[in-house]
Amino acid sequence: MKKILLSTLLLTGLSSFFLMNTASAAEQAMIVFDASGSMWGRVDGQEKIVVARDALKQVVGQWNPETQLGLMAYGHRRKGDCDDIEVLVPISGFDKNALLTQVKGISPKGKTPISRSLQQAADTLRYTEDKATVILISDGKETCDADPCATARELEKQGIDFVAHVIGFNVDKETDAQLSCVAEATGGQYFSAKNAQALNQAMQTVVKTVQKTPPQPKPEPKPVSSKYNVHIKAFETEGGKQVEASHRIYQPIDEDENKQIAYCDSYKEEACKERIPVGEYFLISKYNQFKIKTPFTVTAGQTTNLNIIMGQTGKVEITAFETEGGKQVEAGHRIYQPIDEDENKQITYCDSYKEEACKERIPVGEYFLISKYNEFKIKTPFTITAGQTTKLVIDFEPIHISAVGMNTCSPVTFSVIDANGRTIAEKKAPASIG
Repeated sequence: MKKILLSTLLLTGLSSFFLMNTASAAEQAMIVFDASGSMWGRVDGQEKIVVARDALKQVVGQWNPETQLGLMAYGHRRKGDCDDIEVLVPISGFDKNALLTQVKGISPKGKTPISRSLQQAADTLRYTEDKATVILISDGKETCDADPCATARELEKQGIDFVAHVIGFNVDKETDAQLSCVAEATGGQYFSAKNAQALNQAMQTVVKTVQKTPPQPKPEPKPVSSKYNVHIKAFETEGGKQVEASHRIYQPIDEDENKQIAYCDSYKEEACKERIPVGEYFLISKYNQFKIKTPFTVTAGQTTNLNIIMGQTGKVEITAFETEGGKQVEAGHRIYQPIDEDENKQITYCDSYKEEACKERIPVGEYFLISKYNEFKIKTPFTITAGQTTKLVIDFEPIHISAVGMNTCSPVTFSVIDANGRTIAEKKAPASIG
């Protein structure tokens, strides 16, 4: 999977993909268009939906009619509905006018069901019977409790030749990683489009260039191997239980550059398996808050077995009450790890509710918790022990203060100040004349 960062020539790769790469490599393609509510956000003073519509219109206007093109959108009809996915233009020849009409009418409203949209697009393209190409354009990550990366891997595994090319439009690093993984898992390309002005400039430039580009030769088929030469498993401890972890394989290019070769997950009873060329590599493995770097070598004719010891973890379970023995309340909890006297590192954040505890799994160690309910904050130190659940019960114990002032012609402000001189609460009483 090739990842491309688009800045001043934002769509050099994107336009060539739309106008040349898809036309030469696929007989049918489905554009999946993000119409979630966040598309009303602005880039360079203009709504993202307007910029994306204009870019898509240019693509449709220059599309090679020999390739069938369909259009699907999500989040365009209803708020908060993860099933709001619709094929606006079905795969049936190339209907330029129908596509342009539908693009013009897209109005963002709802959520971002990326996984369900990928699955529906793949089914529409009959991906288990035919070559299927999906072009996903999104300005945000999955918001419907699903894993788009896992969905993409499953589609690639079950499909005849399923490929997803993904364009992330003005997204953050976390979303970049999720969308990039979708493309990577299917052998597609990922484009990170950061700038609206560059998008439009690059579109105009690249469309003219691509029209003059001769057809690309069909790539030679890659030899199929039935054997993996790298097996990766992750464990909490030496000789301990196997855990689920993600693994990225990199090849060092020079002192300042590394090339990502592969990505896969290992599970509780299944190794991550990859086949890569002979050479020197390193592995970045991630499990909960642990991230481990492991150099390794792939030798001809041999299998490299990597057992990664990630580190021990325990669970923390947090509930909050207004008073001891009183009603359970909704509260926010931030977990910190002390680094030194002056520095603390936030590990995670979660909420507890009236009938549900905040539950997290974190590495063994010493921590403290900052819990907040209305204007109240409580700091609670705690320890995580390997394989154990630490239960924390937070009692906020609010107090009620009343004050009576003198008759006065001016309003009086009453303040509650802690031992450090910090104002905890403040109330202004109106003027009264007795």
